[in-house]
Amino acid sequence: MVEHCGDRQHKCDGLEKWPSRLFIESLPIMLQVTFLLLTCGLSWYMWSVNTSVADIVISFTVLGIMFYIGIVVAGTSLYECLFQTVCERYIEGFYGTAHIGF
Repeated sequence: MVEHCGDRQHKCDGLEKWPSRLFIESLPIMLQVTFLLLTCGLSWYMWSVNTSVADIVISFTVLGIMFYIGIVVAGTSLYECLFQTVCERYIEGFYGTAHIGF
């Protein structure tokens, strides 16, 4: 029992020593960047196949990007905003406290 507690404490100390929190918090950002690259690649491929379908795919991609940017701006500028992502913490850390708090 004492050995198991020592192993558990050793693992906990290792989690605090290594930047695992930064890695775990960056996973959603990496997923969103991957989705952006997927939609850009799909738009590029569809442009070579059929331009009318590519226009629709590109318009949805642009709308999605604008929606995401709107959520990030709203989450950064308004403290009461329900839509907050990991990006707001990095933006606030870079620029300081950015909440307006109407």
